Amino acid sequence: LFESEHLNEQRRIISTAVDLLGPHIIMAHAKDRKADGKFVAAGTGVMDYAHFLRALKNAGFNGPIVTHGLSAADAPAVSLFLRQQMSAADIKIDT
Repeated sequence: LFESEHLNEQRRIISTAVDLLGPHIIMAHAKDRKADGKFVAAGTGVMDYAHFLRALKNAGFNGPIVTHGLSAADAPAVSLFLRQQMSAADIKIDT
C-alpha cells in the first residue's frame, strides 16, 4: 500500500484504517518498505512514522509496538528511531 502511494495518500490510508479499527487495535507493527516493495527496518523506508504514531495515539492506542524481521545490527538504530518518533508524538514509553 505505502510504497506505491504519495505521502498524502499514505497518510489518508493510515488515518482511515486507524479510524475504522482504532478501538480494536491491540498491537502495532513497526515495519517499513522501500519504494521497490522490499521490507526494511523501521525508519529506513517510506513509512511516515510521525503520522502513524499520532494516529494511533489519537485513537487511544496504548498497546505494544513490535518490530521484527531486522538484523541484530539494525536493532539499536531502530530502537532509537522509534523512541524519538514516540517522544515527538508525546507517547509514553514503558520500558
